[in-house]
Amino acid sequence: SDELFENEVKGQALALRGMTSSEIATIAKTGKTSAGKKVSRSMYAATIDHTMSNGGFEDRANVLSSLAGKDAVIKNRAINAAFAKGDNNILGNGFGDAILQDKVGSMDDLENMAIDNAADGNLQPEHLVQNAGATKWLAQASIDAYGKNNPKAPAARHGIKDAAIQARANPNTSKNINGTIDAAFKKVGA
Repeated sequence: SDELFENEVKGQALALRGMTSSEIATIAKTGKTSAGKKVSRSMYAATIDHTMSNGGFEDRANVLSSLAGKDAVIKNRAINAAFAKGDNNILGNGFGDAILQDKVGSMDDLENMAIDNAADGNLQPEHLVQNAGATKWLAQASIDAYGKNNPKAPAARHGIKDAAIQARANPNTSKNINGTIDAAFKKVGA
């Protein structure tokens, strides 16, 4: 049945060619069309595959934050794709287990995981220069954490700032700092 399902997903992937990116993203996040019509499981899987492969960090985060209550096959597709893109470097390695256990039900939950990861000192300078969208998202999440009275906000900001300063100081990572990353670094005081 797994092979049959995968063949159905491949067939549905061909159907995506006639859809807009925003419609694909809507289905990947909700399992429904923008008109509210529920899609087949194979179409849902195809849109998740497409979004996780072709979307930016925030697109992937939107999918990851919407998987509560979905079946394990669907969750694992998204989790594996996120790991392949290196999103665990920002979110922390435990995000997959948290999604499988339905502990992630919103973007706030993902942001809290990223804040915990940064506060625990798990960020590396090279992680911050690999994906400008992820770094921008993380910097904003660290700022938002103060407004949400997250007790780990100061430690997270410190962790991000330290990694950012190291990234600026190292010639191997500093050459990858673009305008988006530079702006994110400045937001956290680096």
